[in-house]
Amino acid sequence: MSFPAALTRDDMEALDTLDLLPLRQRVGATHGKPLAAGGHSLLDALSRPDRFRILRHGAGGQILARNGLALAEAQHLLRQAYGAAIAFGSPTVHTVTDRATGQVLAPLMFLRIAAPRAYRQDLVQLLARCSPQQGTASFEGNRVVVRAELPLARLIGLEREVLDRTEGAADVLCRLARYGPVPGHAGEGLRA
Repeated sequence: MSFPAALTRDDMEALDTLDLLPLRQRVGATHGKPLAAGGHSLLDALSRPDRFRILRHGAGGQILARNGLALAEAQHLLRQAYGAAIAFGSPTVHTVTDRATGQVLAPLMFLRIAAPRAYRQDLVQLLARCSPQQGTASFEGNRVVVRAELPLARLIGLEREVLDRTEGAADVLCRLARYGPVPGHAGEGLRA
C-alpha cells in the first residue's frame, strides 16, 4: 500500500490502529520485578485509547502514544500507579514499510501552536531548531499561530518545551498527518 500525502478515513482503516500511535517507549521495573502486578486489566485501565495505550510486554510494558504530550501523560499515570518501581527507556519512533515500494516510512506530524504574540520569536527559534523548513506563521487576533509538518523524531520534547517557554499560554496540537519518506531516516527504532 502506498501512503498518500494526507491520511483519509480509508487510509486510517487500512493502517493497523497501533500505527496511529507512532511514539513508543519501553517501560520496566527498577527492581527486576514484573510490572504486571495488576495484569492486563491495570494497564488497560490506565490506557486512554485516543491518546495512548499501555501494553504489557514481557516483564514490563510499552507505551504507544499519539504525541509527546500523550507520552508524558502516560508516564505520569504509570508513576502514580507504580511509584519509584518504574523505569522508562528512551522514546522511539515507529515506522512502517510501504508494501508497494519496500520504502521505510516515518510519521510526519502536523503541528499547530497558537500563543500570545509576545512569544512569536521564541516559537520561530524552537521550530528552526527542529527543521530548516519553517512552516507558516500568521496572526489571528492577539495570537500568533504557527503551523508546520515535521518528522515526529524532531518533535520529541518540543511540545513540553513550548508550554514551558510560554508559561502554559500556548495551545499545542500535534497529530499524525501521514507516514512518508524522511531524508536521512535510519529506520525502525529511530531514537530522539
